[in-house]
Amino acid sequence: HVMVSYCWAQKGLVLELTKGLRAAGLEVWRDEEGSKYAPAISGSTLSAMAAAIENAYCVVVCVSRAYKESGNCRLEAEYAHSFKQREGLKMLFVMCEGDFTTVSSPERVSGWLGIMVGADLWYPCWGEPEAHSAAKAIDQ
Repeated sequence: HVMVSYCWAQKGLVLELTKGLRAAGLEVWRDEEGSKYAPAISGSTLSAMAAAIENAYCVVVCVSRAYKESGNCRLEAEYAHSFKQREGLKMLFVMCEGDFTTVSSPERVSGWLGIMVGADLWYPCWGEPEAHSAAKAIDQ
């Protein structure tokens, strides 16, 4: 499945992205819904997040200021990144704020999240049309 890692501040955009991924025929895990490969979050948040990552072939990280500041989002992203290095898990990044990307100015993605995104290709996802375009591009 494709696991979508996001901060709740971007939930509206994430719902559109998820809808687009599912329309493309992909099995998608999101915290509130789960997938046929991993359950939705209930009870132990860490166990559910770990199962979602461990059973994913791709993790889509929805980058935002709120994501960078969230301790749970950081844990999730770092765990996924460790699987990327060891197991070849695919990680893709969507930017949820047009003024917070790897190339925006004066503020840009930096710190632990900036190092993780690095020079990887990312997809704009700061509005509904972009969310649908990102979903189509991710499906390629």
